[in-house]
Amino acid sequence: MNNEPEIKSLKRQSTSFGFLSSIFKPLYSWYIPTDLESAELSEKKLLLSGNVLPIYHPDTAGSKFNESDTHSQNVTLADSENPKLNAEIVNIEIGEDRYIRTLIIRTNRSEKDSSQNSDIAKDQSTETGSSENWLVICHGFGTGLGFYFKNYEELSKLPNTNICAIDWLGMGLSARPEFHVDKKLEIKELVSNTEEFFVESLEQWRIKMNIEKMILLGHSFGGYMSSLYALKYPSCIKKLILESPVGLQETPEYMDDFLATGDMTKLKEHPFAESSSDDIESENTSHKEESNDKSSDESKPESDVKENNSSDLKSVSSSISNQKTTASTNEEEQEIKPKKQIDFKKIQEDRSKAIRERIKSADSKPHYRFLVKTFIKLWNQKYSSPQSLVRYAGPYGRNMVTRYISKFQTLEDSERTLLASYMYHISAQPSSSERAISIILKPLAYARFPLIKRIDSLIVPTTFMYGDSDWMDYNAGKQLTELIKAPTHIYKLPNSGHNMHIDNPPAFNDVIYKILFTEDSESDLNP
Repeated sequence: MNNEPEIKSLKRQSTSFGFLSSIFKPLYSWYIPTDLESAELSEKKLLLSGNVLPIYHPDTAGSKFNESDTHSQNVTLADSENPKLNAEIVNIEIGEDRYIRTLIIRTNRSEKDSSQNSDIAKDQSTETGSSENWLVICHGFGTGLGFYFKNYEELSKLPNTNICAIDWLGMGLSARPEFHVDKKLEIKELVSNTEEFFVESLEQWRIKMNIEKMILLGHSFGGYMSSLYALKYPSCIKKLILESPVGLQETPEYMDDFLATGDMTKLKEHPFAESSSDDIESENTSHKEESNDKSSDESKPESDVKENNSSDLKSVSSSISNQKTTASTNEEEQEIKPKKQIDFKKIQEDRSKAIRERIKSADSKPHYRFLVKTFIKLWNQKYSSPQSLVRYAGPYGRNMVTRYISKFQTLEDSERTLLASYMYHISAQPSSSERAISIILKPLAYARFPLIKRIDSLIVPTTFMYGDSDWMDYNAGKQLTELIKAPTHIYKLPNSGHNMHIDNPPAFNDVIYKILFTEDSESDLNP
């Protein structure tokens, strides 16, 4: 296979919202103050703040961005004292009027000269060697490739590893085709069609990029779709990294009626004991004790990563030379673990109880009950999405996004401003595949068809990552490390929530290095 990606210069998709928007364009522009050029500009400014210099293909983006715009926003272009990392931004065509926004950071560098970035144009003419890794980053719901602006510079130092990040089709700055929701279909078929939309678009992108095998990193919603991709196309995956994936656990039975109607009176009493977190921990401990007589290759350690304040990866990479290679002489003889019996109810309990108690505490507020019921009804009718609320709010939509971004306290004020602008502009673009969220998930982020009973047949090395204050269920990931047959690991990052790549970039970057170069050497991840 030719390893050079097929790159085409594409005309940008119009952001017109229809006939009325052209007639009332001045009023419309005031009510929803965004357009494609503004979104592209916000993307570029955000990447520049992360010391990444985007280099755009003709007609891809950035037509209204120039050096004077940069200096007016106190963002400086690359200079001799502060050289920026070159990153190629291109729309990869995957079909008629369909393209996927892609950031590419190429490497042909060893660890010694990784601090010096070669010119992208020269990289383009260099055929990618078969020994190089491709780390492909798939963002979570409501975000885009720009949300990893704090990580690209350090991840670019990964030896022999090309970095790609995409905007899912219909999200971010990718093409926004019509996303038709046929409500006449049974929910199972509707979910299947939705999952296929994302999985197949990712596969078409991989083919056009001429990537034979990739290390696939998916965050939240991206983790959900990446899991399904790995199930369908395992031969295209070297390693699967699930960063706080959504949709793992089952919906507790006592919440079913409430999530279907929004009626708080249908929220049944919690059927479990007061707390089972200690029981879960002791059960995991017993699993480890039972496996003490097995070989070290079969152990499944939890990895609590200590915070690393260093800005580079050498603290991790220094151990690679001392890493003992345990590669199997026959790739087909890799360890296949027997399935363990998993108590799914225990996995549900911690998060479900917290949600129930929060709802119960608000039950005395009539206006809150009304809002909850309305939200759940709209969600279940598959009409709404958080992005639709941003658009309907008009000029106040930006304030909604700014309030959300304000929770990222580890960012500088200027970074939060740039991130909020980026998120607003990509959220206010025309509606498309964002509608998938209410199809695959019930309200409160429970999957309609949970992954915990679907991905046990994964045959690719898999790693879970969670923040220590993550709202996703860490116990579900921990139990899945025992359920999945392939080699698995799990990490809990300190001082991190659901978006650990933003909350604690040094720890996140270090873990990615460990996953690629010190885990599972038998899986041939280290070229």
